[in-house]
Amino acid sequence: MMLEIKEKYLNNGLKIVMCKKQGMPVIIVNSAFHAGSKNDPPDKTGLSHFIEHLMFTGTANISGGDFDGILSANGGESNAFTANDYTSYYLTLPSSGLELGLWLDSDKFTGFTADEESLRIQKEVVLEEKLQVHDNSPYGTVEEESSKRLFPSNGYRWNIVGSAGHINSFTHEDVNKYYHEFYKPSNAILTIAGDIDYDVTEKLINKYYDDIPGRSGDGSGNGSGDVSGNGSGDVSGNGSGDTGGKKLLRNAGEKKRNNPDTHFIEAGEEVIFDNISLPARFIFYRIPESGSKEYYALKVLSSVLSAGESSRLQRRLIHDRNYANEIYSYVSGMELGSFLSISCFCNEDTATEEAGKEIDNIIDDILNGGLKDTEIEKAKNKIKTNYIIKLQSILQAADKLTYFGLIRGRASLVNEEIEKYDAINKSDILNTAKEYLKKNNRVVLNYLPAKVKEQ
Repeated sequence: MMLEIKEKYLNNGLKIVMCKKQGMPVIIVNSAFHAGSKNDPPDKTGLSHFIEHLMFTGTANISGGDFDGILSANGGESNAFTANDYTSYYLTLPSSGLELGLWLDSDKFTGFTADEESLRIQKEVVLEEKLQVHDNSPYGTVEEESSKRLFPSNGYRWNIVGSAGHINSFTHEDVNKYYHEFYKPSNAILTIAGDIDYDVTEKLINKYYDDIPGRSGDGSGNGSGDVSGNGSGDVSGNGSGDTGGKKLLRNAGEKKRNNPDTHFIEAGEEVIFDNISLPARFIFYRIPESGSKEYYALKVLSSVLSAGESSRLQRRLIHDRNYANEIYSYVSGMELGSFLSISCFCNEDTATEEAGKEIDNIIDDILNGGLKDTEIEKAKNKIKTNYIIKLQSILQAADKLTYFGLIRGRASLVNEEIEKYDAINKSDILNTAKEYLKKNNRVVLNYLPAKVKEQ
């Protein structure tokens, strides 16, 4: 499935991606900033995620309540997320609400007004989220415990929400400094997907984004070629007020906090006692960054290992040995380095070490040449089918375009992803697995019920 894509830059450096995807009269307006949790200062972890929350408390022109009210009254909704490498905001609207969506979204670039009460409320919200998702959730500390061992020298070593002590310490100065460094056109991408007309959309983009200061750029399209618009015609303005009075952000120059990657140095195996009923074994292998050939090879291998009941891990540990009630592997791809993980939730009478030996035997069999061509083909087909299904959703298509455009440099790479998997052969998988799926290149966390420690 090929997406129709048009890419360009505005003179202020803002990257624009447009994708005409008809079928439903719906659009997605997705703005994302190339700053995620890895860009948090080490003594201010969770700041990226905290600012995501603050963005919904209002801007210089629109209060938080007004934003939601305007959007809801026009049949729209919004959401956002913070990842390791970027922060993404999106609006879903009927296609007739395109101008409204762009008017609302563009305010993210022109400043936001967060008073002391807003900071206090959002600190409480984020701390409660941390308690529910991480601190008080079974196995909730896995992300934190694994990250600090997998990535000891860059910003991936802390979790996205951050530490409670840092969250409580955030000040207006912290927020404003981060905002002015990262929330600007030259560090962002705007993706509009759905039932759009290219000519109308470009005119509206210029109206609401072109006057926002940023670094100078050539403004010319640099994507997949010119695509002529032939959609629904003129879109009338329905914003709720004059936008000429926006408080524009001064251009502070483009600056990104560098996070040099280093070789994995914290290999080991540890026991962690938690408030859980069943033991679990979590294995993490440090692997190269998203987009690398090794990344694609190990994505295929991960599918061989756990995709479907006939996969190696599920068949051996659940059906044959009855060691686990759930087991899966996945590859988490990031800009400066990735990991392949295996999560095994054991039955009550199974030791994590016992389950671990079976997992290692499966990995060893693959490393010793036991991987079958039929397994590879089946894994590729699953990956490609799932990918195509995702692109049929306007929201997920917009998310993919944003990711490829912002992190990988070109949104049209979304149409080349299947080719990357097709190019992987057995030799690629074996060579990569031998290089990275080694015991001295992994973290193993054995989670045991706290009652075991008390006995």
